[in-house]
Amino acid sequence: MPWYRRVLLEFQRIQVIALQAWARIQTARGLGGRESAENFTLTGHEEVSQDMSLAELLALCRQENERRFSYYDKRLLRPKLAPRIANFLFFFLARRKAA
Repeated sequence: MPWYRRVLLEFQRIQVIALQAWARIQTARGLGGRESAENFTLTGHEEVSQDMSLAELLALCRQENERRFSYYDKRLLRPKLAPRIANFLFFFLARRKAA
């Protein structure tokens, strides 16, 4: 790669990092007042009630996972690790609750 293209690539990389940093600063400034619809991590906790058990939360997560992925073709790759962990935990929590 010629030296001038390397310089341009480095400039673009620095620009992307700066824009991401600026977006995070803007998000941090808005923590006390206005809510950001795109920042689920900061506002999502309000949607989950505190009187929900772990089994109920896992059941809700499984339903939401199925709902979100139902629109896509079954042949496409899908996340496997988190759903398997949730199913594993749900299996044992459901058995303990039934006993």
